[in-house]
Amino acid sequence: MGDGADLGAITQGLGETWELRANTHKPYPCGVVLFPVIDACLELRARHPDVRPDAIANIVVEGHPLLRERADRPSVSTGREAQVSAQHSVAATLIHGVAGVAQFEDGCVNSPEVLALRRKVGIRDRAGTPVEAAHVTITLADGRTLTSSVAQGRGTPQRPMSDANVETKVRELARHGCPGLDPARLIDAVWSLDRAADAGAIVRLAVA
Repeated sequence: MGDGADLGAITQGLGETWELRANTHKPYPCGVVLFPVIDACLELRARHPDVRPDAIANIVVEGHPLLRERADRPSVSTGREAQVSAQHSVAATLIHGVAGVAQFEDGCVNSPEVLALRRKVGIRDRAGTPVEAAHVTITLADGRTLTSSVAQGRGTPQRPMSDANVETKVRELARHGCPGLDPARLIDAVWSLDRAADAGAIVRLAVA
């Protein structure tokens, strides 16, 4: 589409290389720059399960400038807006211990507890931080600091989701969007697709 189009790239490696192999699955229903931020929050919550939101004085999220440019959005009010808000992602993850579909719905975005913690979150650039990394520092009211640094967010090519992670996400999405669907049969059918006599069976299993 550009002035210097390389027409040879259209057929280069055709039938030999597959771009689909470079794709990864999204672990969280939000912008990709937020993946390492959420991972850092999950790690902090796992290491310090007794820290209550009201014991937190402030939270600083540091990363690549793109993180601030894309996700420094403290005043969101809908689930769609929250999908690109670092402030909301941090607050919801620390409070709920997960970052699933429910954490990016309007009800969670506007819950008093999430709103209160969200106001304590600040975003800063940190020199030398790759776009796939993030650092989160929590300062408690008693002066203690808790930190977590994630070099690669889950869902990146260097840290792809495991098969078990993918199955868990499929089950979560099925519960949310199609409670009548049997995800176990669908999951089994996808894993055995290379041996299936009828690939169309997967489509039939995806209908509740």
